[in-house]
Amino acid sequence: MNRKGVCTFVSDAICYIKYYLAMWLIENFTSQKRVFDRSDAEMHSIEATGIFCQGIEIINAVELIECYEENVFQAKICDVCTFQDCKSGDYLTIRRAGEYITFIPAFEIMETKNDWERGIYKPPYYIRSKGCPILTLKDYDNFRKSVPFLPYLENIPSLKMKEAVRILQQECRWGILGSFPDMPALKRLDIIFFDDSSTRELLETFIESLQDKLENISTVQLTRKKVGFDIPTYIIDVKSFPEWMPVAIKDNTMYIHFESGFVCV
Repeated sequence: MNRKGVCTFVSDAICYIKYYLAMWLIENFTSQKRVFDRSDAEMHSIEATGIFCQGIEIINAVELIECYEENVFQAKICDVCTFQDCKSGDYLTIRRAGEYITFIPAFEIMETKNDWERGIYKPPYYIRSKGCPILTLKDYDNFRKSVPFLPYLENIPSLKMKEAVRILQQECRWGILGSFPDMPALKRLDIIFFDDSSTRELLETFIESLQDKLENISTVQLTRKKVGFDIPTYIIDVKSFPEWMPVAIKDNTMYIHFESGFVCV
């Protein structure tokens, strides 16, 4: 991707993704026209469409954004000049996971970059604060009518296992599994084991399996059908004692379980 534009921006320097990142289901969205002034860039004003969900602007200028061959796009372009790639950050990639479509950080690009360059491709703030947007296939068809630069369903790459591992790592608050791009590892020892099924040995075995899965490029699906799954509960020894349920078990096989309730199969 070639960076262009008339504005001068500096990347937010070294990028270790340390924020809370979960998943949220987009069921309703709205579009709203907005005017970009652009006088500071010595250009005339221009109108474009923003896409909003739950009061959050997830794309700021539909008509001015394109999706690259890598299925990566900048969800929020520069407000000053409206050139894509002018400013740093706000990049996403799109993946299909069974009956769902999700927008995730561009892990595959960031993992090939140095610390400073990763800051250029970091995801939008709403990904860091609220999580990865998810749509059903039907809702994606409707969504794409308002966001035509997005690919058709048949052209969307499937979510890879190694990407699912990164999503789990980053949705874990309190730095439990460390931060991208580091290897997932248990960073906190203050975990209270809740019942007989939530043993430390099971948790450590699961985390070791995550490390192996980082090399796994096989595709995965997301499901909310958890019949037959055993989901151990861990309690984190911090204020309010929150629950943590990163693993789902079925037929002696361990699966990734996201805080949003999705299981990666």
